[in-house]
Amino acid sequence: MVAEGRYTKVEAAGRRDWTSLTYFDGAPIPFKRGLRWQFPDLGFAVVKGARVYGRQGYVQTRAGEFIVDAQLLHLEPRFKYYAETMAVRPVERVDGRVLNLATTFAWKGNYGHGLLDGLGRIGLLIEAGFPLDTIDRVLAPQFYPKSFGRLLSGLGIDPRIVTPVDERTNVECAELVQTTLPGVFRHYSRHPAVMMRAAGIEPRGSGRRLLMLRTGEERAVDNLEELQPVVDEYGLEVYEPRSSDFPPADFAGADVVIGAHGSNLADLGVCAPGAALIELMPTGQTMPYFATLAVSSGMSFTGVRGQSVTNDWRANFTIDPAHLRGALQVSGVEPAR
Repeated sequence: MVAEGRYTKVEAAGRRDWTSLTYFDGAPIPFKRGLRWQFPDLGFAVVKGARVYGRQGYVQTRAGEFIVDAQLLHLEPRFKYYAETMAVRPVERVDGRVLNLATTFAWKGNYGHGLLDGLGRIGLLIEAGFPLDTIDRVLAPQFYPKSFGRLLSGLGIDPRIVTPVDERTNVECAELVQTTLPGVFRHYSRHPAVMMRAAGIEPRGSGRRLLMLRTGEERAVDNLEELQPVVDEYGLEVYEPRSSDFPPADFAGADVVIGAHGSNLADLGVCAPGAALIELMPTGQTMPYFATLAVSSGMSFTGVRGQSVTNDWRANFTIDPAHLRGALQVSGVEPAR
């Protein structure tokens, strides 16, 4: 990056404090692959003549070098290579300034990766004081829900300049703006929250207590009937993001978010600092995506053990009502009046 363009460091490498990421009883959470306590430098480059390829938005400099860690910083051996067969179309040369938000995993239609790994990159530019109104084209994850357009509009970026990438993308940019991932694999910095809070959605914390069970999806909480007394006692609102016109506005009004692990938690970044996340975690899927996002965003975090009904990592799971009540108490949530 430095050889081919101008690099700006937004956040220096440093150690992260994840000591608050525990279950409600203080026991450590057995996160898969462990926690990354050290982050690299985070920043962005403005590179002349670079190309962007394929549905994952691979970046190649004019000298022919791929900037692989701009997409995702992998530690696992099976992710050490970036190999994907691409039948690209003839090159499209774009004048002006192009921002690349395409990223690994987002093309699969995952809202969380599209929002946090993709649009979350804009938080790095905002913190650096980069003029977003100088961007002429945005390359975005192919999965592009309406919430993304509303967030971009709130940031002053016209959604009409967005081009979703696909497996044939081959764009040569007069000037490419390329950020690092806003964190490291499975861990987030504060920058997705910086992006969301800059989009004109006031994190007002109006008292809502959202409970998301992923009903009808993989890794859903199976025992709502058993949990109902706790739901009633604490005035929890059973909430389904897919039924909302704009989930970020609902999260902005929440003092407490309780949710099964999954992309339904991706809008956490717009919650007010000091709001509480209680994550319901199946035994088959203990990943630190949303726990690290919450802590990096200034929220409190409490984990609740779930019991997956099978050994499949996609399996539904159950939650002990006493554990949910305990997590609410540890989080300082009072019963409803």
